[in-house]
Amino acid sequence: MFSRLYLRHSESGVSVVNHRLSWGNSEMNPPDLDGLANGRKNPFVAVITCGMGWYNNGESVTEAWVRRGTPASPVGAIGAMGMCGNSTRVAENNIVDGGAMMGLFAKDIREQSLVMMNGKLELYRNFWDNVSTTSVEEFSAWCNLMGDAAVPLILHTPQAIVASDPSVVNRYTNNIPVQVTLNGNPVEGALVGLYQKSPNVFARGYTDVNGEVNLADTLSDLGWVYITVTGTDLKTIRDSVQVVSAAATLALSTVQVDDDNFGGTTGNDDGILNPGEIVDLGVVLINRGSSATATGISSVLSTTASGLQIQSANSTYPDISISGTAAQILRLEWKSAQFKMLNLWRSF
Repeated sequence: MFSRLYLRHSESGVSVVNHRLSWGNSEMNPPDLDGLANGRKNPFVAVITCGMGWYNNGESVTEAWVRRGTPASPVGAIGAMGMCGNSTRVAENNIVDGGAMMGLFAKDIREQSLVMMNGKLELYRNFWDNVSTTSVEEFSAWCNLMGDAAVPLILHTPQAIVASDPSVVNRYTNNIPVQVTLNGNPVEGALVGLYQKSPNVFARGYTDVNGEVNLADTLSDLGWVYITVTGTDLKTIRDSVQVVSAAATLALSTVQVDDDNFGGTTGNDDGILNPGEIVDLGVVLINRGSSATATGISSVLSTTASGLQIQSANSTYPDISISGTAAQILRLEWKSAQFKMLNLWRSF
């Protein structure tokens, strides 16, 4: 039965193989997987009954699922959940298995360890006060996962996305904008990460309703930084941005909030923008270039956030020599007490 049915389903590309089984190894054994040829179509496997998840008594069924194949030619499962022990019972097994599947399909929990955890939580909810605390303790301990606990499970055909980002940036750039789209439409909630090995630059963020995220970190070394985009049921993509030297290039040095109630500002003088305050922003720029003075500098301060009113958006800066700085003052009012997130964009 197993070799004819479950191997065929696994090789067709199903996301989940869930077999409650009847007892022990009566229906599934490690040798049954020897002919598996599902390639990279690796499902999440749940085999909830006695002895499926041993980890100290020879190769178990769950171990066989994740061990088959090689890194170059993988087969088997991305993870396998089973029971260690030969004294499991139908009621508890059903709740653990059903709770795991409820977490995956009804609650949209994707990390495979959390899928298993939801099964254990359902056992606690149903048994702790009503049936047996011992059952909760035993079955929670017996149920285990073979495979990477943090791997997210894919339930639908992954879709190809596009990430738009600059191909080249100047050295000491301190933010990189990225937009993620699917078939020309913005993708909200995609996780975008930026990485450069030296000097260990790392930034991450989730795209907003416009599919956009601004990754903030200072790129002080020449070379390449790498951008990775992932998301639920999305094909992971990786892009690269080259960091180059420029004769003159501007970067944000510091921003100081003035709310001291002098010169037209209103506030409590704590150096933090709070609801109802009118503040001056002291924006200091630095020339991080290699050989030239930065000239003809102008800037625009803007925001898409409601509740913020920019009273002086445009400004010009004097020429800034190499490694030199210059400052300008811009006025901003926070009018709405409901405003939660400050989202300011500074363009030069």
